[in-house]
Amino acid sequence: MKVIAEIGVNHDGDVNIALKMVDACKRLGADYAKFQIFDAAKLVTASARRATYQTQTVGAGSQFDMLKSLQLSYDDFRTLKAYCDEIGIAFLATPFDEDSACFLIDDLGCRTIKVGSGDMDNLPLLLLVASKGVEMIVSTGMATVDEIRRSVDAIAYGQLCYRRGSDPFASGFPTIDMITEAGRSLQEDGTLAAFLTLLHCTSEYPAHHPTLNMSAIVLLREVFHPVSIGFSDHSTDDVAAIMATTLGATVIERHITYDKLAEGPDHGASLDEREFARMMDRIKATANALGSGQKNPSDNELALRGVARKRIVAARPIRAGQILTHKDIALKRSSEGRPAGDIFDVIGRTATVDVNIDDAIST
Repeated sequence: MKVIAEIGVNHDGDVNIALKMVDACKRLGADYAKFQIFDAAKLVTASARRATYQTQTVGAGSQFDMLKSLQLSYDDFRTLKAYCDEIGIAFLATPFDEDSACFLIDDLGCRTIKVGSGDMDNLPLLLLVASKGVEMIVSTGMATVDEIRRSVDAIAYGQLCYRRGSDPFASGFPTIDMITEAGRSLQEDGTLAAFLTLLHCTSEYPAHHPTLNMSAIVLLREVFHPVSIGFSDHSTDDVAAIMATTLGATVIERHITYDKLAEGPDHGASLDEREFARMMDRIKATANALGSGQKNPSDNELALRGVARKRIVAARPIRAGQILTHKDIALKRSSEGRPAGDIFDVIGRTATVDVNIDDAIST
């Protein structure tokens, strides 16, 4: 199980706050400290309206102005990547445009890229990232299975281009038949799983229990096998993360904040450090309790079995040469004798020695 601590834009556009939040992610034992990298001018038009949840958290206004105030520079991200490397936590980021994706991969050397739900159907971006041969984690909020399938096929096509050393756009934009064939091919040979993880997600901020549809994790595991399926959690507690763990999620992504009451679009739907720590403890405990999935007795059970299970003993005096019937046999807890499960091997056998009541029958 990998845990992504999603700082996102909860640094409020301040790299110093971002660095402190990286420290928090490290303290919590998260595998990744994750950010969002974008150029507001490339992401939204000047007149793009804010989402309802954004209006509720930061008030009315343009989405452009809000995002501009939360934007970090490339130099800021160089600082953050270097700091993550220094303290030993993996740096991860979601690019919202192709230039940002190229910066992460070509400049920062990132070998894993997260794609958010908003770009799940952005085929040019998916093709570009996949064609650079990096691992991809893709959220699937707001998407249908058919939409996810098309995006997975596009990623597969981009990965094939990487393997061949070719440009996915060399002959123009690939056709639907080209990407469909690639997707089927890489899913059938199992290699999709080597570079792709899909995250089930409900894109609501916050997402309440009735909308989480956690059983979709099972569906995605079946449809896209052997691709790993994780969960990007926008809920208000840790119930969904625990459920995702029991359903076989391999990755949990969760927003973290330094203050749930801070001004900003995502603080209110995030966990503070105390809540994040509790979630970490619970999903680890859940994963430990799930075990291997094989039905084998534990070491302690094996020790107890000798005391708790019954053995085959004599129900009445038996003489040597007597043919044993079920009436001759009793099943009792005993320190000696054959296991109760051997009863079919004993009935019908001939007693080789005389035995008294409660003596072990070992024939």
